[in-house]
Formats: sequence, C-alpha cells, structure tokens
Amino acid sequence: MNVTYSDKAKQGGEEYTLLQHATKQLEELLGEAIEGAAEGVKAEWDRGQDAGGRTTYTLRLSDEADSVSSDFSPDELQSDKDLQRRLRRLWSSLLAARGRRILRGLRESRE
Repeated sequence: MNVTYSDKAKQGGEEYTLLQHATKQLEELLGEAIEGAAEGVKAEWDRGQDAGGRTTYTLRLSDEADSVSSDFSPDELQSDKDLQRRLRRLWSSLLAARGRRILRGLRESRE
C-alpha cells in the first residue's frame, strides 16, 4: 500500500502521530485481505475543517479505477475500536465499488 500525507495533515502535530497509528491499523486490516485484494491500493490523508470549523482528517482509499473517502475527527482517531470499525467500513466500500465496476464490465461484455 502506498501512503501519502498532505502537507496540511503533517502539520497536525500530535494528530499527525494519530494518523500514522491509523495507517498502521489500516495496513494490518489490508494484510488480512484475500491475497491480491489490497494490491495497488493507495491511501491519502488530508486535513480540513467541517462546517463548524472543527478539524477533520480525510482518508481517501483508491486503486487504479475506484476511490472512496471518509472524514475522521481527532477523537475518532484516538479510539482504536471506533477507528478499526471505520477503517473496515471504508475498505469494504472500496471493495464494493470494485465489485460493481467488475460486474458492469461483465454485463457490458455480454451485450
């Protein structure tokens, strides 16, 4: 897995350490994936703000054709239980997007 952190994400100080911890959790999760499923996956972290001006961190997972993302609050990054649940959901979303794309391709090849 190729991981990048935006300059904004790196400026988070203590929260940057939380992002690195979250990345390790993600790497463990992808390591449990069916062989080859996690190949070519990219993870990109960025920092922004929600509508209320609170800091959020966006994780974008992508492969060569599909992409999904989710925002995390600093509190969510601190709770391993919440973090693992959210990371599993995001990974599942990428796999579902990949599956839909493959099915579309199969349907189109029959036409």
